[in-house]
Amino acid sequence: MTRDDIARLALAPELIVVALLEHDLEALTIALLVQHPVLEDPYEPATTATLRRARDVARAANHLRAALEAYRRDVLRAVTPVVSPDDLPF
Repeated sequence: MTRDDIARLALAPELIVVALLEHDLEALTIALLVQHPVLEDPYEPATTATLRRARDVARAANHLRAALEAYRRDVLRAVTPVVSPDDLPF
């Protein structure tokens, strides 16, 4: 971890939790696929209640993952200083 990373986390400590949650969502997705391999085929009919719920959870995880990515991107943009060409030494 660089000094810049630490400085950004000092300004936006929630990014630590966002990173952890992203890893948790990945682990959840893998576990669901292990338990329900047919999740990879969106055209496979859901024959059980657990498969239907697994699809719901996987879909929600994907939506949350996208929202977290957008949030992280916007936070990083907000806490990263913009360097003006006038600030360059040359």
